[in-house]
Parts: sequence; C-alpha cells; structure tokens
Amino acid sequence: MRRCAAVACALVATGLIYLLMISTPRPQLFFGWIIGLATVVAVVFPFSTTAPLSQKVATGLVNLVLGIAIGSLVSGVSMRVGRRRVLASGYPQQPPQAYPPARPSAEQYPPTRNDQYPPTRGDQYPRTPGDQYR
Repeated sequence: MRRCAAVACALVATGLIYLLMISTPRPQLFFGWIIGLATVVAVVFPFSTTAPLSQKVATGLVNLVLGIAIGSLVSGVSMRVGRRRVLASGYPQQPPQAYPPARPSAEQYPPTRNDQYPPTRGDQYPRTPGDQYR
C-alpha cells in the first residue's frame, strides 16, 4: 500500500512541476517550498495518531526519505528540461552602433616592411587608406 501512495505522490509532484514550469517565473523555487512543506506535513502527521511511538518515528522517517527522494529527483529532472523565456520586448531591436566592430585604420599601426609589397589574394583590404590595389 505504501508503494502505491509513493507512486501517486511522485506523479502528483511531476504534474505540479509541469504546471509550475508553464505558469510561474521561478518554478524550481516554488516547487522546493511546496515539496518541503508537504514533506514536513507527511513527517509530522504520524505523530497525531494513536500508534506506538516506535511506529510513529519509523513512519515519519520513511516519509522524510520519500519526500526528499521525490523532491530532489523531480526537481533535478525539471532543471534539465526547463526552457529559458526570452522577452522580445526586453531586448533592443537594433544591435548597438559599435557592432560589428569597425576595422581600425592603418594609421593606427606602425609601418611594417610588408607595406612595400603588393597585396596577395588573401588581402581583402588595402594596407593603407587611399591604396586601391587591383
């Protein structure tokens, strides 16, 4: 009977994290609090019964282990499959003016001995401003 209840709790936790992921901004935080509080209730509840103390403690410990296992496993899986939301209105539509970075002019670099030779096929830009190699 306890296995059926644990399976049902795991399925409820899976459904809960799914609903939280599609409806809340920080689903893992909400899920952690909800599962934590549900685990505390499951651990404390056996102490309100008329069973012997040893059975209350054993049932509370089993409920604690099950709550931690279900919470950590479902939370871990949800972190791996979660999608990040991108706000279209929160980002600028145009890239910044400095992107892509402008190629520095040749005047910023000291002259080299290669400046006296004509460019090779790999050169796409003139070596100095005003040079038009053809």
